[in-house]
Amino acid sequence: MAILDVVPGSAADKAGVPPGTRLAAINGRKANGDRLRTAVAETARGGKLEFLVENAESYTTHSLDYRGGLRYARLERDESRPDLLTPIFTARR
Repeated sequence: MAILDVVPGSAADKAGVPPGTRLAAINGRKANGDRLRTAVAETARGGKLEFLVENAESYTTHSLDYRGGLRYARLERDESRPDLLTPIFTARR
């Protein structure tokens, strides 16, 4: 799994995970999408999050201080701004 970028100030940034590398393992097991989702979800119940990162010929381990579990973005209507989407999605007659 490629680590393309790291958000400044995030748990990965604070742990020193470098962008442009490859995530080789999560909590000591080979990395894949399902394993990453499971490990992140378990942080909400006190689980650890440890990455083994491959950078060219070297491997480094990074322990992330994260306890937020899975989070998903959600759109919310801002009543102080004009509604631009409703006219677009309204069926034309």
